[in-house]
Amino acid sequence: MSNNSSEKLLDRYAHDLDAAAIQLFERYASKIVSLANLRLPDHLRSKVDADDILQETMAALHDAIGNKRILWQSQGDLWNYIAGITKNKIASAIEKYATSKRDLDREKPLAFDPQATKNDHSLLALLNELCQNEKPLIRTIFNMHLEGHSQVQIAKSVDRSQRTVRRIIDAFRNKIIASDYLDEAVSQSIRKPGCTIAEYQDYQLLWMIGSGSFSKVYLALQKSTDQLFAFKAIRKRWLLNKTVRAAFINEAEKLQKIDDPNVVKTYGWGDLPNGGLFLILDHIDGPTIHQLLYKSSQNQRQDWLQQIECTISRLHDIGIAHRDLSTRNVLIDNNNQIKLIDFAFSKSIGTFQSDKNLDRQAIARIRGQLRVAC
Repeated sequence: MSNNSSEKLLDRYAHDLDAAAIQLFERYASKIVSLANLRLPDHLRSKVDADDILQETMAALHDAIGNKRILWQSQGDLWNYIAGITKNKIASAIEKYATSKRDLDREKPLAFDPQATKNDHSLLALLNELCQNEKPLIRTIFNMHLEGHSQVQIAKSVDRSQRTVRRIIDAFRNKIIASDYLDEAVSQSIRKPGCTIAEYQDYQLLWMIGSGSFSKVYLALQKSTDQLFAFKAIRKRWLLNKTVRAAFINEAEKLQKIDDPNVVKTYGWGDLPNGGLFLILDHIDGPTIHQLLYKSSQNQRQDWLQQIECTISRLHDIGIAHRDLSTRNVLIDNNNQIKLIDFAFSKSIGTFQSDKNLDRQAIARIRGQLRVAC
């Protein structure tokens, strides 16, 4: 792209945000993905997603343009700037993976959010009560855990093995799960007027059909109706993380408000015996668009894109933004119809345009991916 074209695009961004944002994605998405795939070492390509690099790069670019951190110079080119951001994101992803491999404990996030714990008086009271009857070593280990120290750091500080530290933390965590704290939290967050409550005993889990950072999805048989559903549950490591629990509940609440043929339907949610949360959803027996990118025709991809655009438009009309739209969050059913999933970060948008813009930018990114796959 010429320098003059870059300058015009930046100028357009200042006057027509939506159109310029879409144009930026269409123009640079494939180049960013190609650069990421080229720069990522072979052994990391299955672990670091080029699409994530794309999303982070474009977010940084929009932030830089919006805050006027890009000062245009006639001898520059916008792609040079974008390529620099992309390389930084790739380097960060590689370093993050290398660090997590050196310290495996970092791949297992804390079940407790230290900052949230300080503000949760009921949890603090419970922790103090449980700690009173424990040995000094156990109290020290768990207090350091709550303060955010890694198991490697704790083991070094108390002169014990990582295995011993991990065993003590898990045992103490199980005591909290067995207490009344989670039962109270669940009753306050889920059992609200108008919420559809599902009974865990009515479902038989068959096998896992999907997983993410915060949850797992199982194929489940509802005993009372002999029907199959998707059973989505929070991972054990996140049981006490209130941010994750809030996102999970947000997804359930938003889906219950939506009645759209292209959005996965929820049939209720409730609590697990271990204090976790679960959500009952349509079982869509089909792949994601991401899985079909290179196994579909151009007409199919065009049809999917049109369905996505229409579905997002309808959601915006009723005041809801998805805010996490990607080819991985769009399923294709047996009738070649799309189903949007993963509404954990969705939001009631009111009169604000920023959340709508996130969805529009995501659609532009998907459009670019579908064109790359042609």
